[in-house]
Amino acid sequence: MGNCDRTAASLNYVHGIDVFSWNPVRSVDGGPAKFTDNFGDLLGPPLVRSILEARWADAGAKVPRRTPSSPAARLLAVGSTLHFAVDGDVVWGAGINGKIAKEGHVFSYLDVRAVRGPLTGQWLERNKSIQDAGIYGDPALLLLKAVPQLSALKQDKRRRLAVIPNLNDFDSYASEPNSINPRGPIFDILRQLAQSEIIATSSLHGLVVGEVLGIPTALFRPAKENLFKYRDYVFGTGRSEFVCYPDLSDAIQALGKRGSEFRSPLASWDPSPLERSFPVDLWAV
Repeated sequence: MGNCDRTAASLNYVHGIDVFSWNPVRSVDGGPAKFTDNFGDLLGPPLVRSILEARWADAGAKVPRRTPSSPAARLLAVGSTLHFAVDGDVVWGAGINGKIAKEGHVFSYLDVRAVRGPLTGQWLERNKSIQDAGIYGDPALLLLKAVPQLSALKQDKRRRLAVIPNLNDFDSYASEPNSINPRGPIFDILRQLAQSEIIATSSLHGLVVGEVLGIPTALFRPAKENLFKYRDYVFGTGRSEFVCYPDLSDAIQALGKRGSEFRSPLASWDPSPLERSFPVDLWAV
């Protein structure tokens, strides 16, 4: 028996606003059904909470809490989740999956503040006549502001190589001694990545986190994922070249050749538009 999804998402209320995250319950090979708990898919709510609370703290105030008598739209902030969107949802950095047909997207209008990258923006304009806001970036790009202790952790290297596969690839790499299970606790995974000297990954957020931390990171081709979301993210950071190695060994070999010549691929990316587009108004009551 293969994987069987029982639910698409769990509710994650951040001061009264539902911040969507994809976390299906799956039964694998007839075993007990469990939440998938893929770290990249769970980053949205804690990132939004941290950014929101920092904004209000800077203003010397507490975040207003929405109540059932003052409802607001749902927020989609991280992940390839737009096929779960419904009319009126607010989008801040989420993207198109690439594996889901146009017919799988039932919304007609969205409140778009930012999307993950230009490929998502083009898809929305072409298929839904929803204007591309022209502001791009996965919100995980703001990770160091949301989890500032990672800056210190990345100075304390504990391992040469981290291999973090895509959720659907992990079984193929479970025996790899440097492999990190993407279904572990979020902070534990972030800590392990921060304390690595180089990262090879087929996980989108393995790539994002590695690049945000300024660690040489190489993407190798995922077995089951469409490359749309990876390209979308890379192009959303202003790059025109997308590099994906055929397999893990090629990625590791490429990392070994970079040495002291490494330059962060995010060096010229400006986070200001993404930061300014944060939908803080959702919490205005």
